[in-house]
Amino acid sequence: MDQETIVKFLSERGTLVQPEALDYLSQLSEPMDRLEEGLGRGHEVPFVLTVDHVRRMLDGADEEPAEPDRLPEPDVREAQPPQSETESPPSPSTGEPEDDAGPVRGDPLGRSPEPDTGTQPDPPSGGPPRPDPPDEQPSQAETRTNGGTASPQVPENPPRADPATSDSSAQTERQVAQAAAEQVKVELDITGESTCEGTIDDFTKLFRDRYNKMRSLLRKRRDVRSAVRIGDLDKGGQEKAVIGLVDDVKTTKNGHRILTLEDDTGQLVALAQKDEQRLLELSDRLLLDEVVGVTGELVRGRRGDDLFIVEEIVRPDVRMDRDPSGGGPGSVVFASDVHLGADTFMRDGWDTFIDWLADRVATRPGEDGVRYLVVPGDLVEGVGVYPGQEEILRIEDIYDQYAAAAKTLERLPDDLHIIVQPGNHDAVRPAEPQPALPEQIQDLFGPNVDFVANPCRLSITGVETLLYHGVSLFDYFEALSNCDLTKPVETMEEMLRRRHLCPPFGGETPLAPEHEDHLVIDPVPDIFVTGHVHAARTGEYRGSRLVNAATWQAQTDFQRMRGFDPDPCRAFEVDLETLGVTTWKFDHAEGTGEAKPVTEDVSREKLGAVNG
Repeated sequence: MDQETIVKFLSERGTLVQPEALDYLSQLSEPMDRLEEGLGRGHEVPFVLTVDHVRRMLDGADEEPAEPDRLPEPDVREAQPPQSETESPPSPSTGEPEDDAGPVRGDPLGRSPEPDTGTQPDPPSGGPPRPDPPDEQPSQAETRTNGGTASPQVPENPPRADPATSDSSAQTERQVAQAAAEQVKVELDITGESTCEGTIDDFTKLFRDRYNKMRSLLRKRRDVRSAVRIGDLDKGGQEKAVIGLVDDVKTTKNGHRILTLEDDTGQLVALAQKDEQRLLELSDRLLLDEVVGVTGELVRGRRGDDLFIVEEIVRPDVRMDRDPSGGGPGSVVFASDVHLGADTFMRDGWDTFIDWLADRVATRPGEDGVRYLVVPGDLVEGVGVYPGQEEILRIEDIYDQYAAAAKTLERLPDDLHIIVQPGNHDAVRPAEPQPALPEQIQDLFGPNVDFVANPCRLSITGVETLLYHGVSLFDYFEALSNCDLTKPVETMEEMLRRRHLCPPFGGETPLAPEHEDHLVIDPVPDIFVTGHVHAARTGEYRGSRLVNAATWQAQTDFQRMRGFDPDPCRAFEVDLETLGVTTWKFDHAEGTGEAKPVTEDVSREKLGAVNG
């Protein structure tokens, strides 16, 4: 049995698999049948499948030992590459935000615990203790001096001031941290709200919710404000407007486009004629399952084969005169796709970034400086994400990867509010919307780190912010000719035009049939951030600041195969008052230990002139 099939089988059941367990399973005859048989005896698939789990499951052993209340604290230093014998070893839902709810460690953003719905991965089981990861001192990015290159003497954990002499400073730090946390209001987050079980009724509720939300947005457009339901199109010869979900798009032998639209009252066949070039172009850019409005005339057929002649295709889009709102004071920094734990993780650039950020954090109420750090997914490399991944892992245990990530974030001041979102490499279910990381992992991090879902809509000091890791960018790449790996910002514009992150169901992006569609974009964000494709891009669309937040990983085999060069070691700072964006590049190859702005976008005032 090939390993790719086994990984897919387990992924569909919401579990990760350790490399040793994958090797063990691939050597068995009919491993998936035997796993199904083990599950039939009442064994739950654990969060991370180990060899020990597999053996107990296949042998019909007794129940696994009870899970400890808290994970043991692992050694968090990342592993060095193997050394020769002559080298010396290294030195050691969706409701409104709760205004009165302050940050709480177990659930800092005021959400309810995640219910056991069968759609979330099980918590990690007991099993044999994990070996301590090999020791590693994080390498320090070198700095350039007049006398040559030297490594800065920066300890892994910068010393804190003596608490006996810094009570006032510590109190101020807590005040800044609390004030920053109180300025973040989560407005849409699936964590604790998942109810789907994969039934037909779940899918019906999802698409009904999508249709109703998109219909409300479309009826704000003058062209389809008077749209009727498809089932109410009972008179021919009159100009009509309808709103429907795209079920099919075909081209006739004469070059016309046949669109099939549907709503909860029926189905409509619409014709975009070949001599209407603009309509043909719009038709060719329709995505399955997106919701659009059409205007035109219904022509009655003699045999009930009615045809709607299309005059206009309308998307919800974004108002051209939209004025983005600013907040502030201070700024937020976005840094995505860290992939800590992979041997392609660019440690020097990341260390330079952490040191730079530590010096820019606002430490007094009301002063300028960085107040927030947001990681939009793939904080770690993960395990069992794809076949052969174990060959590029420097840290092979998922918990040790997160612990190492937590250790690097501890080097930042406590008054920096950090927000972490999961991606497709993180330890959550692959189906979107993805809940926040499990509490067992959250407990590895400090109290100034909060965890949100993917996607997540939140307000930061009044600035509407949409965070989305971005797996569905590839669905757009496949469907639209103007979208590819090098154009994530243009792809994000297409998402805003459709007001949806991933219309197609059954494409590249696995989607969970939740009863509410969390991928509808409403309201329009002031800041829209994605990651996933490892490109450093910024842009603007009708008042929304768009950021694809790069990576901290060198070129992967997948990117090399596609001829794509990533933009590593970049971070994006957004001024919360003006919404101006600065892209910072952190030297890594030369080891200069320097940070420099490589682009500085226009401010909100200039955006008004552009949109006017």
